[in-house]
Amino acid sequence: LNDRLATYLEKVRTLEATNKDLEDKLKNFHTSKVVTRDYTSSEDQLQPLRDQIIAAIIENSRVALEIDNAKLAADDFRTKYESEYTIRQSVEADILNLKGLKKECEINHTSNLQEIETLKQEIEELKKQHEEDMGGLKEEMAGTVNVNVQASESPDLARILEDLRADYESIVQRNKQDLERWFNKQVEAKEAEAIQKAEAAGGTETTKTEMTDLRRQTQSLQAELDALRATKASLEENLAGVDGRYQMELHRIAALVASLEEELMNIRDSMTSQNEEYKKLLNIKEQLELEIATYRKLLEGE
Repeated sequence: LNDRLATYLEKVRTLEATNKDLEDKLKNFHTSKVVTRDYTSSEDQLQPLRDQIIAAIIENSRVALEIDNAKLAADDFRTKYESEYTIRQSVEADILNLKGLKKECEINHTSNLQEIETLKQEIEELKKQHEEDMGGLKEEMAGTVNVNVQASESPDLARILEDLRADYESIVQRNKQDLERWFNKQVEAKEAEAIQKAEAAGGTETTKTEMTDLRRQTQSLQAELDALRATKASLEENLAGVDGRYQMELHRIAALVASLEEELMNIRDSMTSQNEEYKKLLNIKEQLELEIATYRKLLEGE
């Protein structure tokens, strides 16, 4: 525009110089020409007409320059309007995509919350089932060895199981020792009684029968001891299985909860970032709408 303006100003100056040159030539022509007729009386009327012609030429040049400048400005505004309109369409498309993405994130967020609630319920059910299993195990142990296990209450399942195992092993070991001592005492007593009876009866048939009964009682006690040992081993194996199963389940649930919490934090961060970007795009859209409205007013005014 500046170059065009400079060109038109140069053209105006050229026209003015040309007009002045023509006036000088006209004056020289009139002065050098042999006057055959006297126009002195009409000179006063011709001079205003000359001035009007020169003013009209200058005005026409100025108007033509303004028209060209207005056309150039209109072309620039039209180009800028088309560019801004394209940008606006792109921004609106991005906003629609962001709205869809936001809706999808909200759906995922709701689904994750529901899954977390489900996992919490599963944890509560596992805790309840564990308490029931431990209660049943305690009752079974109490019915088998006739003892009550005292365990300190603690929310740590591993420590509870470890304390329970230690108490149970201590009780079983103590009962085993008591049973062996009682068995040995019974055997010694029976043997002593048999010896006394054998010495008193002189090795009669009765002594043989008592010895046979003593052996049978010894075998019965040995079988009972073996059964108690097998029960102890079975209970220890069951306890180890329960401990391992619940430890694995707790680790799995803890890992899953940690993963879901991390995913939830990522979703929240993503939604925060998307909201900020959405606000920025809205601000850009508003600015573009204001500029487009301004261009439209300028075009309508033209």
